[in-house]
Amino acid sequence: MTDEANAIRNWLGEVRANSHLLLDRVALRECSRWLYRDGELHHATGRFFSIVGLAVNNVGMARHGRQLAMIDQPEVGWLGFIIRRTSHGIDWLLQAKTEPGNIDATQLAPSLQATRSNYTCVHGGLPTRFLDLFRGATAFVSDGPHSEQGTRFLWKFNRNSVLILPEGDTPDVSGLEHWNWCSSGSIRDLLAEDYSVNTDARSVIATAPWALLAEGGLLFSAPVLAASYGQAVQPKEIDALLDRIAPIPQA
Repeated sequence: MTDEANAIRNWLGEVRANSHLLLDRVALRECSRWLYRDGELHHATGRFFSIVGLAVNNVGMARHGRQLAMIDQPEVGWLGFIIRRTSHGIDWLLQAKTEPGNIDATQLAPSLQATRSNYTCVHGGLPTRFLDLFRGATAFVSDGPHSEQGTRFLWKFNRNSVLILPEGDTPDVSGLEHWNWCSSGSIRDLLAEDYSVNTDARSVIATAPWALLAEGGLLFSAPVLAASYGQAVQPKEIDALLDRIAPIPQA
């Protein structure tokens, strides 16, 4: 592991120690403005998300007949990394984000991680930092909709973006406690650790050009993976895949 990766780990540990996050299990009747009605748990404003029940039928014996609770959040969130070119390669702007439900409370997140309810301040919170840079961008290294944790969210999508800014226009985060620059090499090290890099950051990295993470090195050390990555996909293979992942029709 690089010295920089160790420094990022120490920084993450400091943010965790300073988060003072405390979680208590409370009864539904004690949750302000959260209601259970018509078989769904939802917020009085109709925003944020709701919890719904789902019955799975006719999608294969392994899943047929399953009943489970799902998070229904039809709004599209925005997950984005700001990157910059330096003399030693590519740097990624990491956010140390504390969230209920995270193991160890705080994990490394994208530069921007927000639901629409977050960045439109439905919850009355602070403005989303760096949102203006993404909204004002005219071109992205990668940008597109991607599904989020299909076993937990009901047909949920986020906009995954990677934005590279001209030299001199990248944000100065030296005075910000929860943001830090990190090289591609150190991110590769951190990705190998459990509960350091959160699922949203992994999603954006995985859907961006992998050459950014490789920094000119080999994308894969295993020859079979390298050959598979370089192989062109035929249209008929794409059609077959789309047939398999067609959305389950709603009842």
